[in-house]
Amino acid sequence: MSTNAMESALWNLHHDPLGAERFRSDPDLALRDYPLTPDEQQLVKSLDVRAMADRGADQMLLFVSFIALSGFDQVGEYMRRMNTPSPATA
Repeated sequence: MSTNAMESALWNLHHDPLGAERFRSDPDLALRDYPLTPDEQQLVKSLDVRAMADRGADQMLLFVSFIALSGFDQVGEYMRRMNTPSPATA
């Protein structure tokens, strides 16, 4: 698994307003050019920030990406997800 591939996808999606819109309308299409394993692709599509952090993804990148892809009004949801252990680590 490649944390770098997840971080690259998240960086590009949050950095480009059109990337965020593409992700919201068709996440499979938005992620198709990244070398993500099926598991990594699911983590990004579901914005499972806790699991991505557990795999070493940068937490600031996770935060800004989550907000760009979900909306600023979802900060509370981001915090809830980050403070809920992943099933694999619980």
